[in-house]
Amino acid sequence: MPNEEKISRLKKQLAESRKPRQQVTLLNDLAMELHPSDPAACIKLAAEALELARKIQFKIGIARSHFSTGMAHFKQARYLDAFAAFQRANDAYRQAGDRWGESNALNHLGLICSKTGNSLRALDYFTDSLRIKEETEDEYGKSNVLISIAGIHHEAGKTEEAKRMIGEALAIAQHIRAEALVGKVLYELGNIHCTEIDFNGARSAYTEALNYFEKQSDKSGIAQCRLKLGRISLETGDVNSAHSILHSAMDYALQVGDKSTEANIDVELAKIEWMQGHRAEAIVHLERARGFAEANQERPLLIKILQELSEAHEAAGEFEVSLANLKKAVHLSAEVNLSETTARLHDMEMNRKFELLERENRLMEIENQLALAEVRRRISSDLHDDIGAALSGFSIYSTAIRNNIMQGNLDEAMDSIDNIGEESRELLERLSDIVWAINPKNDRFDQLVSRLQNYASRICSGKNIDLNFAADTSLAEVLLPLETRSNLFLILKEAINNAAKYSCATHLKVSLNSNEHSINACVEDDGRGFNPNTASGGNGLRNMKQRAALIRASYDLQSTPEQGTRIVLEIPL
Repeated sequence: MPNEEKISRLKKQLAESRKPRQQVTLLNDLAMELHPSDPAACIKLAAEALELARKIQFKIGIARSHFSTGMAHFKQARYLDAFAAFQRANDAYRQAGDRWGESNALNHLGLICSKTGNSLRALDYFTDSLRIKEETEDEYGKSNVLISIAGIHHEAGKTEEAKRMIGEALAIAQHIRAEALVGKVLYELGNIHCTEIDFNGARSAYTEALNYFEKQSDKSGIAQCRLKLGRISLETGDVNSAHSILHSAMDYALQVGDKSTEANIDVELAKIEWMQGHRAEAIVHLERARGFAEANQERPLLIKILQELSEAHEAAGEFEVSLANLKKAVHLSAEVNLSETTARLHDMEMNRKFELLERENRLMEIENQLALAEVRRRISSDLHDDIGAALSGFSIYSTAIRNNIMQGNLDEAMDSIDNIGEESRELLERLSDIVWAINPKNDRFDQLVSRLQNYASRICSGKNIDLNFAADTSLAEVLLPLETRSNLFLILKEAINNAAKYSCATHLKVSLNSNEHSINACVEDDGRGFNPNTASGGNGLRNMKQRAALIRASYDLQSTPEQGTRIVLEIPL
């Protein structure tokens, strides 16, 4: 239940407040207090706080408003909306210099990725969050993040690594006497014991966790523990106890609007109804759970539900419906078991809308500061062309994969998957370059040098090319405008890429230096060269020349057959 006394006190303070900053803080405090029980009210209050915070340019208030909105959406299992809000919160906290807030936003981004089946990206977010917790000596936060990382390792089958992290998290939680956190750690320990089919250990851990959650009146935690205990009773043959415990779990889940837990309880109740011969009731539970899983892209849960539905309809003699559900489960299983690259592709497709929104927000901030309307137009055009072309291809390949799997042509399906993987890697790299270029944090020249050197080292190493990379240390503090930084990086990257991939060179030299009037860059290889007057050069050479013109840089391409190629840039300061 919500803390009515605290809510009343906050409302009274808000009504009496005449200070805008205090009003923003109180609105966000009230929103966070209401988010578990009344997400809609939380979103409304956070919107009011955000509007006022923007008017008075209160950065922390802006960040907290986005975070409150994310918490409300997360509670309702509206993961895409929650992800977008937490992304905005993360950016706002970072701009405000609030590392605690930044870490919390990262942790929730990781939780969403984990819930939607993207463990790779989840681990990235959790690791970034853990680094900040350690740097700021936030022991409570560190324990929380360790729990999340342990969950990722647990799902990946790395139970020993998961146990190690759970042990570390439990020691921290007990040391700082954080009872709610101890309950959370014990709950995760129970999950690991379940994986090991150690039902006695699991029951003990869940029961102990339940005691902590009950002390804290944490209804969501109570519902989740009772769900787990109900499953154990069902697995060990105590159907009556399982039925009672699961219905109790459902009562708590309904009280707090925990949709994910409700869906999982429905799956377990369906099993009991099935065992008792109530097939129609079992299907009702499964269809209700299916609606949640499909709407929120919880693929592992959806696979389980589809398999259960297939068996239920088969037993009822509804073979066509049974087969349709089975095919969907098989297809979804194939998607879940794709390579790491395809998993990243799924993440990209799922999050495409709010990633574009994030870039749009960043571009708007840069435009307000530097009035770079033309830069925004060019970047938007690049994004549209790259993503549009790639997603069209992905759509075609996805259709081919689905058809081939349905027809049993697994070799052809794998060929399409390989094509998606290759094209997604290329697209992700292009998007990464664009996102890096428009990030104001990267406007110092040493950031450009570091990224360029890492790229050159990676690609030359793969081609056995000896790299000589030299950059004048006096360049480190030079600040580059967005347009210059973006185009200079892409020109030099294209030059390095061409030399590594097409020149058959054994040596590559990249140099960057400056004088009081300009920055000078040179990329030179000892490869086979070509005749610039007769070679078409393709889009790459044309793009380099065009980008140089955009930043008013001189561009000189020198190449002779069998004598290598040299590209020289001079960028005015």
